Amino acid sequence: EIYTLSLHDALPISSLALTRQQAGADDASLLDALAALQNPNGSFGAAQGLPGNALDTAWALRALAASRASAQATLKALQWLASAQHADGSWPLAPDGDATITTALAAQALLPWRQQPAAQAALAKARAWLTA
Repeated sequence: EIYTLSLHDALPISSLALTRQQAGADDASLLDALAALQNPNGSFGAAQGLPGNALDTAWALRALAASRASAQATLKALQWLASAQHADGSWPLAPDGDATITTALAAQALLPWRQQPAAQAALAKARAWLTA
């Protein structure tokens, strides 16, 4: 059976958009679908209408940033991701879960903005948490 992409799930849309960008293919329809999934606070959830989380927002931010898509959607995602970081520098997906993968992905998503103060601070805290 062939997997069909759900246009209601940020992570597979983000992944496919990144793949198409790397191949030099048009990703506009995917980025439009992705932007439609963004919550008003700038985050992206596991599916349309669900609360945002660091994992889905980081994937979406990577796709939006790589294409230089909607500046407003990108900025909102960037701001949400930086504000969602825990004081210890991590971005856990669940309150009692391991945060290593989510923190590494969030830091990777913030790298294009490493010259901005908010991203610099978040990246420094993430780096310290990941290497502790």
